[in-house]
Amino acid sequence: MRDFISFLSFFCSLYENPPFDIARCYGEAAATFMIGVFYSAAIPLVNLLAIVGGIFSYWVHKVMLFSYWVFNWVFSVSFVEKV
Repeated sequence: MRDFISFLSFFCSLYENPPFDIARCYGEAAATFMIGVFYSAAIPLVNLLAIVGGIFSYWVHKVMLFSYWVFNWVFSVSFVEKV
């Protein structure tokens, strides 16, 4: 039985998403904001692009975090052991 569980955990690890790195996401959001502030004097349209980029980044990371949580919960090894 233990070999079967290790076999399943190996295949579950193949299909899991990479770890969600919140520090990297925060750094990307801060960089988008700072680039918008830096170039806003020269090109006023950059403010609008930075806002749109920030909103898009927020929703992408929210969906990524939700799908990571759901996927790991459904295909976790503890779930296999309970079944």
